[in-house]
Amino acid sequence: MIAGDETPTRPWRHQVLLVAEGDDFLCRLEEMDSWLERWKIMYRVVSVKRDEGAIRICFREASLAHAFHEHLGGKLVPPDPCAVALAADPLAGSGNPLALRAAEA
Repeated sequence: MIAGDETPTRPWRHQVLLVAEGDDFLCRLEEMDSWLERWKIMYRVVSVKRDEGAIRICFREASLAHAFHEHLGGKLVPPDPCAVALAADPLAGSGNPLALRAAEA
């Protein structure tokens, strides 16, 4: 998922960890994407090897990570340097929820 402007002024240090589990995970991803788009929140989704079975939703502002956590769940986690670097590179992102669905099918 890649959304928002590409201004590289602040790193993507504020992160929420989501465990990819349950039959409804892809539906939840689409719901999350819709909520973020509706509120025009800039974010990145990355996968870090040590977070096996989970993804990180990265934000530039702590308040946005907290809002995401409060409304959609996940666990607020300290920034992972690898995740920050991946989020800073739009080409390293994982696409969008529909691309994730296609990859898992």
